[in-house]
Order: sequence, then C-alpha cells, then structure tokens
Amino acid sequence: MLSSLRTFAKDEVAPQLLRIMEFYDRYGEQATKAAFGADRKVISRWRQKLNRHDGALAGLVPESTRPKRARTMTSHIRQMNPRVLKEPAPVVGIAALGYSFITLAIKPWASVEDFVTARAEIYQVLLESFREKKIEIPGPRHSVRLINQPS
Repeated sequence: MLSSLRTFAKDEVAPQLLRIMEFYDRYGEQATKAAFGADRKVISRWRQKLNRHDGALAGLVPESTRPKRARTMTSHIRQMNPRVLKEPAPVVGIAALGYSFITLAIKPWASVEDFVTARAEIYQVLLESFREKKIEIPGPRHSVRLINQPS
C-alpha cells in the first residue's frame, strides 16, 4: 500500500484509490507520482482490479482490510442458531460496498415461522460479536466545503 494511503481509515481506501485514478486521468503520470507516489504501473494494476470486479469499489479494497473476520463470524453464528436449516446452505457474503460502508448479506434458510426470528437473532448476536471483537461499525460521514467564503 502507498504510504500516502495509510492516513485513511480502512473504509476510505477504495474511494481514495478511485480519486487517485481520476487525478491520473486529469493530470498525468508525473503529477500523480509527485502527489501520491503512484506511477503508471500502479494505476494500471488498480484499473485491472476494478475491471475484474465490474467497476465495483470492492475490487479496490486492499486484501488486508477485506472483512474476512466478519464473514467467518457470520458463518459461525449462523451455524449455532437452531432455527437455521442446515440444508440448503445459507448465503453469506458482501452485498454492497460503498464509500463508507459494507453491507453484509446474511440469507439463512429457515422455516416460514422461524425466518424473521432467526434473522433477527443472527443480526443481534453478530452485532454483539463485532463489539466484543472490536470490529467497528462506522457511522455515516459527511464533508462540508465552504466555497467563496468572505474573508
């Protein structure tokens, strides 16, 4: 990872890489290398990752910050819930990745009577497990820029 990216929170790295690629398109390789330390090869590698993921920001999330622990915890919690059917296997993964959030997809199979309760129990235990393991759930962040402000 570029040292200039270490100042960003984990959930901000992918959008920052996208901004660096846009900067490269606008100002060229020399300016990008001077500003961010990223040359043509690095930009090309990022574009390939983005293309492999059909343009989704998930492709730009560095391996070390992908939510592997969260998915593992989700699978374990799902297996422990007696309301969840063992077959067919539930769907557990990432549903969406945005600028400051990750949406986990947890789709257990349960009887019609137990479905809502099972899902609620899974999310409750998951939230408690995240807190216990110090996995942060960031709140929404907004930036406000004042333009042409009188001195």
